[in-house]
Amino acid sequence: MKRSLLFGTLACGAAAIFLCTPTTQADPADVHPPTSGVGISPHNLNGFEGLVIENEEICRPCHTPHGAQDYQALWNHEIDGSKSYPLYNTFHTDTKYKDNYVGLDEASRLCLSCHDGAIAVDNYGGKTGGTHFVTGDKAVGNDGLGNDHPIGLTYPIQPDGTPGGSAHAYRDPDDPEFNEGGIGTAKGVQLLTMPGGEKGVGCRSCHHSHNSSLGDFKRVPNTYSWLCSRCHLK
Repeated sequence: MKRSLLFGTLACGAAAIFLCTPTTQADPADVHPPTSGVGISPHNLNGFEGLVIENEEICRPCHTPHGAQDYQALWNHEIDGSKSYPLYNTFHTDTKYKDNYVGLDEASRLCLSCHDGAIAVDNYGGKTGGTHFVTGDKAVGNDGLGNDHPIGLTYPIQPDGTPGGSAHAYRDPDDPEFNEGGIGTAKGVQLLTMPGGEKGVGCRSCHHSHNSSLGDFKRVPNTYSWLCSRCHLK
C-alpha cells in the first residue's frame, strides 16, 4: 500500500513538473539585427532611399511564404513580363554571337523588376505606385543593357556541337575551373536555363543575390580578372 502511494505521489509530481514547464519560445532579446548574408548587403532594403519595410523584414520585398506574385522563388515583387529590354545585341547587331540571343531567362527578369529603374522597389506584396526607384548605374535596364555584359544568349557552341572550348576561346563548362572559387558552397559561374531550355548567360551567371561579401554580389572574385577567366580563355 505504501509503495502504491509513493509511486502515485511521484507520478503526480512528475506530471505537475511536465505541465508547469513552459514551452520554449524565442526570447525577444535574442532577436537581433543580422550580422551576415543578405541582411548586411545592399539587398537589405530597409532604409533604401528612406524606404521602411514592415517589421524590418529583409525578405519581404522579394519573397513571401504566402500569396506569391510569381511561383518562381515565391516572388513577391511586381514583374513586367511583357517588357522588352534592349540588350547588347540590339546595339551591336553585327556581333559574332548575335544568333545566340534567345531572350531573358526568368531569374534575370526578377532582377530587373527592381534594376530596370522603372519598377519601384516598394512595388511588392501586390502593391503598385511605389515611389522608391533604383537609379544610376544600378538601373541597368533603364537605358537598356546595350553597354553591359551580354545576357539572354546561349553559351557559345563549338563547330562540333559541344559548348565552350578553345575553338571560340570559351572554357568548356565541364572544365572544373569553370565553377572554381565560388562563395561558400555555391558554385562559381553558372549557366542558366533559357526560355527554350538551352543553357545560357543571365544576371545570376556572375552574381549571387544573397551574398555580397565579394562586392557587387559577385559569385567569385575578379582580382586579376578571375571571374572573367572562368568563361573567357584569353
